[in-house]
Amino acid sequence: LVGEHNLSSSVTTVVDSTLASPCLTQPLRLGADIVMHSGTKCLAGHSDALIGLVTVSPWTERGRELAPLLKNVRVLAGNGASPFDSWLTMRGMRTLHVRVERQCKTALALAQYLDHHEHVRVVHYPGLEGHPQHEIAKKQMKQNQFGMVMSIELANAPQAIAMAGAL
Repeated sequence: LVGEHNLSSSVTTVVDSTLASPCLTQPLRLGADIVMHSGTKCLAGHSDALIGLVTVSPWTERGRELAPLLKNVRVLAGNGASPFDSWLTMRGMRTLHVRVERQCKTALALAQYLDHHEHVRVVHYPGLEGHPQHEIAKKQMKQNQFGMVMSIELANAPQAIAMAGAL
């Protein structure tokens, strides 16, 4: 678990939670010092905003130390999001829960199908009971939703080449 690795305030735990979204997990509550999101992907939801987020934990000593430093960097560098990109992201977040729920449901169904497919050697998806981190994912992810991204390994190179060519 995230918090188990953050045993010392001299270690900064940073989590890129872009593909998990706040709907699925909240790493700050699990002990992370900093959480990043590429809001362009999951949060905005329409591929029309360019925005990123950095959130610093108020619950960890390291997070409280870093918050004013990161705020100064943002202010001095002038790299805040534009008002329009912020609006687009807020608009997209209205449907975030519905989109994430459906994407997770589809990903699990696809992973389960591919897990038994003759041309697939292995499916990497934490929602599968045989995945090595399945139990950790069950503790960290909400409502038995395990994200919308997976990877697969095909049984042999010719199948991989054929699949890539068919995309």
